[in-house]
Amino acid sequence: MSGVWYFSFSRARSRKFNFLVLAASGIIISAIFGLRAVAKIFYGTASGDLQEHEKQNPIFDLKYSEILPASIILVPLLFLGLWPKGTSQRIDNEIKIRYSVLDSSGIGSLPPCCLVNKTESYSDSNQSVTDSPENINSTK
Repeated sequence: MSGVWYFSFSRARSRKFNFLVLAASGIIISAIFGLRAVAKIFYGTASGDLQEHEKQNPIFDLKYSEILPASIILVPLLFLGLWPKGTSQRIDNEIKIRYSVLDSSGIGSLPPCCLVNKTESYSDSNQSVTDSPENINSTK
């Protein structure tokens, strides 16, 4: 019985994958067709002068002196694009540390523009004080 369920699920997955491949192919083919149409409309066919210039000055790949600067730009870009958690994890940890310090110091340390509308109790010199919007406004 479990083999029947597995077979039906695997067929459903393959249909979804086939649909995904078909949709992605359609998008790629449409982009190619659109870009070729735009190129033909706006740039037309290459003139004789342009063809002569291309023959005299062929396009080359990057030279060795250009590979280092390109890789200095490309490697961090690929790192951030393929594994953004490597950078965002450090930022998240730093934000958590800053907010924990801010929360532990109490509401009184916040500037007037950043008051939080919550009731928080903390102990100050053996005296329990409750900070709420009413108490904060009355102490001004």
